[in-house]
Amino acid sequence: MDAADTRTFEVRGMTCATCAKRVERALSKIEGVERCEVDLVRERARVTSRADVTTETLVQRVEALGYGLAPIDVAAPARARSLRPESSRAGIALVLAALAMGAAMIPGVPGAPWLEIVLAALATFGPGWPILRKAAREAVAREASMDTLVAIGALAALGVSLAIALRHLGHAMHVHTYAETAAMIVAFVLTGRALEERAKQRATAAIRALAALRPTTARVVRHGVEAVIPASELRPGDEARVGAHERIPADGTVLEGEAWIDESWLTGESVPVRRAAGDRVLAGTLAAGTALRIAVIAAGEGTELARVERLVERAQASRAPIVRVADRVSAVFVPVMIAIAGVTALSWWLLGRGVEPALIAGVSVLVVACPCALGLATPTAITVAIGRAARHGILVRDAAAIEALARVQVVALDKTGTLTEGRPELVRAHGIAGQDDVAALRLAAAVELLSEHPIARAIVDGAMAKKLDVPDAHEVIATPGVGVRGIVEGHAVEVRSIDETIAASLDPAARASLDADRADASTVVLVRVDERPAALCAVRDVLREGSADAIAALRALGLDVHLLSGDHASSARAIAHELGLREDEVRAGMRPEDKSEALASLRARGPVAMVGDGVNDAPALAAADVGIAMGSGAAAAVESAGVTLAQPAPARIAEAVALARATMRVVRQNLGWAFGYNLVAVPFAALGGFGLVAGTSGPALAAGAMAMSSVTVVLNSLRLGAQRLGRDRDMP
Repeated sequence: MDAADTRTFEVRGMTCATCAKRVERALSKIEGVERCEVDLVRERARVTSRADVTTETLVQRVEALGYGLAPIDVAAPARARSLRPESSRAGIALVLAALAMGAAMIPGVPGAPWLEIVLAALATFGPGWPILRKAAREAVAREASMDTLVAIGALAALGVSLAIALRHLGHAMHVHTYAETAAMIVAFVLTGRALEERAKQRATAAIRALAALRPTTARVVRHGVEAVIPASELRPGDEARVGAHERIPADGTVLEGEAWIDESWLTGESVPVRRAAGDRVLAGTLAAGTALRIAVIAAGEGTELARVERLVERAQASRAPIVRVADRVSAVFVPVMIAIAGVTALSWWLLGRGVEPALIAGVSVLVVACPCALGLATPTAITVAIGRAARHGILVRDAAAIEALARVQVVALDKTGTLTEGRPELVRAHGIAGQDDVAALRLAAAVELLSEHPIARAIVDGAMAKKLDVPDAHEVIATPGVGVRGIVEGHAVEVRSIDETIAASLDPAARASLDADRADASTVVLVRVDERPAALCAVRDVLREGSADAIAALRALGLDVHLLSGDHASSARAIAHELGLREDEVRAGMRPEDKSEALASLRARGPVAMVGDGVNDAPALAAADVGIAMGSGAAAAVESAGVTLAQPAPARIAEAVALARATMRVVRQNLGWAFGYNLVAVPFAALGGFGLVAGTSGPALAAGAMAMSSVTVVLNSLRLGAQRLGRDRDMP
């Protein structure tokens, strides 16, 4: 079986959700294509297929529908598509429409109706030709879209005008035609699309802003010689040089120099951070200070910047569950509107109102109907929100995560690494029953040496600080939520958490030390050597700055907040007191499976978000309605989460919830507008409202209303990018 191959393409010529569905359906039907997703807002198609499915096959299938398909180099910087063609066509159409209207108003001039028809035909078959061509191809394929409605409306107005002029040929100087209506329909539709494209580009600006951070060149030292090369050619192990006020071309470690680094693209914080020898720096960050020498760790598509770009791009292309209703309506929208327009025109004619009112009403229905607003309602808001979140260091995996986060009523927080710094320090080691605490610490450090757990790092660092010779360990086995064991110098060594059964088995002196350390908010683990208690190791973490304020901010959003901790109840209560949490909001002594069970019970109060950073938290993050991982945490936690905070700042949790709520509020506003507009505008047109308001220019007015409907949805979504992140009431 051939391996799956995923490719990204630019799709040109889509104007509404129906277009996107046509392209998606056509590509999905190609043999060997396993999955296809088409994004109307970003004009992208992401195709997963067997490797033997050629790009030419995909391109030909889409071009047969009247659209364009071009491969995109995902490693190349994203650029804004030129809006000049849309703007030019709209401008020419507006000029021709204005001239046609002028010709219609010229009194007593021979040939004025024919001049009007010629100008309208130039507008319809000139700037409007892409609309007609696509509508014709859709008709051949027995399909329909927004272009079908516009084409039928414009051609109907133009055809009737030509018939009227021919009928009065040579003996009527003041005959009125509807030619200017055809020109105005095309002009208004093209103008609306140009405005819509401009707004959509603003909505997708975030991914281009990230891509613009990539330096195109880098100064590299190879074999003692400095050279300037494309940044994409850097390799791990290279030595790169970065001058003051230059962007760092790759992820790496500082070898020499000191600089203040602007990492705002990742963390959302505008305050530069100091980086010196031994510190890690990231591609795309801006250095200010002395020149730096860095050892390249990752370059090109392997950098953190590239990873974030891919994450944002995939998230913006994803679909929220709420969009399903709009998709179902869009699938049948155009055929239904054509039928309604036909019934409307026929009804007016049968009622004896004459051909002219019937034409105005029928064409008005065709051009006022707007499936575009339905198709844009959700994706534009999601795209803007994900880009906005990324600029503030909140990385969203997909649109479903935003929808889930907006519904959250309960937030469960892990302690270590989430509300605390995640860098606990060894406070003390107590020998038990005369055992040597230093010897026990040395053995404990051996089995913990390769662990990522914060407590393990504290024990290892404590041993190193005492300059102990840490031996090798063998047959090391880690049990999440319990501890780690292995063989060291022939001894069976275990470092584990202390439950009540183990605590009760300790001698009185050890039990007293245990209780004292726990009351001091320390986490205590037991070291056993050859099944005998050897020492107690107490480690203590400090609260992250702003943790208490973050919990207050979550409560201000009306959320229930709970602390889930693997610590003993005494330690957990001490931390909870500092955070302002009540005892009934704290659950202590929890193993990974206990946290998942706790989430199930908390779900009775509403959808639950779990926030954590460790390997132990991965099951709970996956079990929650939405998981939020601290970016500094373990890879397993980040992979299990729907949202990742690039900077381990608890304040971002409330900001993420507020942004998600605001996003779904805008989505509902957009959908309400899109459905409401069509529910009002279509009957209004069918009953002759546009003809009553604007006379023979009624269809043109209807076309203008349709164009502005789509623009309104996109502009409403853009408000998400203008509001400051903060409490829910500060958002749209």
